[in-house]
Amino acid sequence: MMGCFVRPTLPLAALLLLGGCSLFRASTAPVPETPEQRLCRQEASRSPAVLELNRERNAMNQINDLRLDRERDQRFARAFQDCMRARGFGPPGGVEPLIPR
Repeated sequence: MMGCFVRPTLPLAALLLLGGCSLFRASTAPVPETPEQRLCRQEASRSPAVLELNRERNAMNQINDLRLDRERDQRFARAFQDCMRARGFGPPGGVEPLIPR
């Protein structure tokens, strides 16, 4: 008789355990963009380093297209960080090394 009660409660206990774990998960809500970030994103997307990659684009060559997409992302990130630094904001998540003046 006791085996009949153990089996149904085991899946229920597992579901409760998994449900409880989701209560302590980190929030994935997007952080609102600051006006400086918005301005720097616009500036980075119009940067000459990013725009010059369009001359190399060949719609018939998918490998070239993928390479240029990765290169564009890297150049955009670099231009964005340069813009933010110029406005006095360092990169997120750490301490920027001291630059002698």
